[in-house]
Amino acid sequence: MFKLVNKINYLKKKSIILLVVFSIVAIISCNQPRDHILYINSYHKGYKPSDATTKGIIDNLPGKEFDLKVLYIDSKRQTSDESLFVKIDSIRRFISDFKPKVLIVSDDYAVKYLVKPFYDKSDIPIVFCGVNWSADQYNLSRSHITGMLEVVPLREALMFIKMYYPNAKKLTVLSENSLSEKNNTSLLDTLYINAGFKTSYLLVDDFDNWKRMFLKANEEADIIYLPTNGAIKGWNDLEAQKFVKTNMIKPLFTCDDFMMPYCIFGFTKVPIEQGIYAAETAKRILKGLSPSQIPMERNKQTETWFNPKLAQIIGFAPDSFWISNSRLIIDK
Repeated sequence: MFKLVNKINYLKKKSIILLVVFSIVAIISCNQPRDHILYINSYHKGYKPSDATTKGIIDNLPGKEFDLKVLYIDSKRQTSDESLFVKIDSIRRFISDFKPKVLIVSDDYAVKYLVKPFYDKSDIPIVFCGVNWSADQYNLSRSHITGMLEVVPLREALMFIKMYYPNAKKLTVLSENSLSEKNNTSLLDTLYINAGFKTSYLLVDDFDNWKRMFLKANEEADIIYLPTNGAIKGWNDLEAQKFVKTNMIKPLFTCDDFMMPYCIFGFTKVPIEQGIYAAETAKRILKGLSPSQIPMERNKQTETWFNPKLAQIIGFAPDSFWISNSRLIIDK
């Protein structure tokens, strides 16, 4: 009995000691400074693709472990050079004060107007994501910069079109008048040509002009590609859906899921993939890996979409197996 009591007392003392040790470790851990990470988003809250990228970054860099700050350039809505340069100067001052251990940036605007002119020769490790198709045009230093390119499944979409519209030759790209879309006109020409299409571009600034160009495209094109609408001033979702239903006579497709309410089908990227990659790459750098040791890569995830109500208007009926494996747009 005496031995049993002693053993119980010993175990109690040991438990108390372990509890004290764990408490001290927890207190020390909580008081340790968190690594500063700064994320610069080229666009604004509410723009769905970059919202998904932002979510991927925030969810994978939790506040208990990292001091993450998020800033927005707002380049789709603030299009004057003066206002955007003021925003860039403000961000540079913040970087100087915040002193991030890793800088994350998304999309072309931040790379072209912030990273390349001001931080290409710096010693801040930089991770980019969302740069369209290629970063060669920026000639970025590889000593401290790496990232993920955004390559939408456009080739797959064009192959799909050829299956159902083998005689289609004229492709019109109707989109916003933005830096990314201007870059794409030169980056994607060879892709369109190799797929057998003669391509025209209608890049617009506002919704009224988009509607006029939509009618023009339906008159002149065999196929219409709607990439995005984030920088189109005055855009109205419900009005756009009604306008498309009333006036479409040609197949419409996209490579961005948020454009599916206005399209018949889509082969789309998965934007959150970019954010998850950026966050995980930042962690690898903080653990001691140099960006020069991390090869640039491209996104890999793809989804297919189908809008049956719009497809019915022009009698487009793809293979039932393809439909069953696609996400559907349900007309409410």
